[in-house]
Amino acid sequence: MNTNTLINLGCTGDRKTTTVEMPEQFRSAYRNMMSIFLKQDHNIEKVYIQVKDNNLSFALHAKIGNVLFVKLNELTKKTRLPIEGDFLLEGTSDPESKSLLRKRIYTPGINANSNEQSDIPISPMGRSGYSHNTRRVNSITQMYNLELGLTAFAIPLAWRPIKGVYGSFRDIVTNEPSTPRQNHQPMTSYLLEHGATTNLPLTSHAYYASGYDVNSLSLIHSIKNESIVKDALPNDYDLANLAFLCEMPRGTIRKAITKIKKSKPFGKLNVLYDTTNGKVVVRVLNGISEVQTTSISNNVIYTSPDNISGSSSITYPTWFDSVQTQRNTPSVYNFTGGSFWVDQEGNPVNEVFGVTKSGTIIYGLKNNTATIMTSLSTLETSPTFDKDALDKTAVAVTKKRKAKSVKAPMVLSEEEILAQVMAQAMLRDEPFYAKWKEVSDRYCTDRNEPKVTDVQKVFLNYFLQTTNSGGIVSDEDRTEFERLN
Repeated sequence: MNTNTLINLGCTGDRKTTTVEMPEQFRSAYRNMMSIFLKQDHNIEKVYIQVKDNNLSFALHAKIGNVLFVKLNELTKKTRLPIEGDFLLEGTSDPESKSLLRKRIYTPGINANSNEQSDIPISPMGRSGYSHNTRRVNSITQMYNLELGLTAFAIPLAWRPIKGVYGSFRDIVTNEPSTPRQNHQPMTSYLLEHGATTNLPLTSHAYYASGYDVNSLSLIHSIKNESIVKDALPNDYDLANLAFLCEMPRGTIRKAITKIKKSKPFGKLNVLYDTTNGKVVVRVLNGISEVQTTSISNNVIYTSPDNISGSSSITYPTWFDSVQTQRNTPSVYNFTGGSFWVDQEGNPVNEVFGVTKSGTIIYGLKNNTATIMTSLSTLETSPTFDKDALDKTAVAVTKKRKAKSVKAPMVLSEEEILAQVMAQAMLRDEPFYAKWKEVSDRYCTDRNEPKVTDVQKVFLNYFLQTTNSGGIVSDEDRTEFERLN
């Protein structure tokens, strides 16, 4: 019994949920960010889904305060939903209800079935001889469908393998019976019989049709004979419990922490903020010494209606592992290789950076199509909030500076301009140049630098990107460069 069938048991007509599919080009970012989120805590206690102005947003809140936020613009524009206008769906976990459900189904010595009581671990550790009930989510069959309805919703759970992380999903596991009343697992049988009247507060649901691997995994919330629809919140960012949020060109935070100590004892990224005045300062602390301070107050796009001030910190390894690392692990860098997260004319890719009301630092990316961000593991012992340091830096960046002299632009003749245009046209037909240019553009984008076309600069960027990633520049590349240069 798949997720759509389960949450719609007993529902007819407009009471049934509508399926909204997550864009394929967005799924890599979703898996990576979900991995960073689950690495902190997988005990999801609260979920919000909001449709506002045809944009679909949702937020997952875990027990320790970590948050995952997603916004997909105009995703529901061409979809007929069972709810008209803007609305909010809210789901809350109820551990007592989950415990009672399992007790009703798995009575020891009567109908307990080990195959049904399965764990879907977050860590990719191999099956143990002491744990035969471990299943994996099949990455090929995993569905990326959201379900929205008057009494229920579902959100897909998908992540990249995370080594060494404790925890698993095991709340509800159902199979697909081959024939009615045959080959039913206990939970499947129970829900087929009682599902139309059984409330399922926020819980995980794993579904498998055949074989051992799970075909899909989702968060579900289904309350029978009761509407879960509420009025939409004023701002989509309200779902994420944010104190503030900034939007700025990619690489801004990386530049703001260039002086951070990258070896033991590691430096700290410290954020001072006061939402009353919209002031935000990023500091680098190496030990007790402040070595770099940058105001990002001018980049604030959202502040909580509540007046909040505070100090939040993370260590350099946390920032690097979640955002910058190029290793084959979940990070923001590792989902930005596709065209979806490449700067395009009229559709820039910016980074978003903020802090939740509980003091957890949040980071992510935003373009005209989507926004995705998650919390990072925040230090429990952040430096004391220093209002004087915040005010001093925030004021300092607004001071007028003397205008720098600007050199007059070089004027080219028509012949010189024509020669440059012809040269570029010829280079575009060169396969080696096209290969170098693709890598060079990515190199420039990652560093928030303007893209280059000159063959020398393009090849240099290609060389640096390739060697920094552990690759080798071939002799053929060198030969072609000498020819084209």
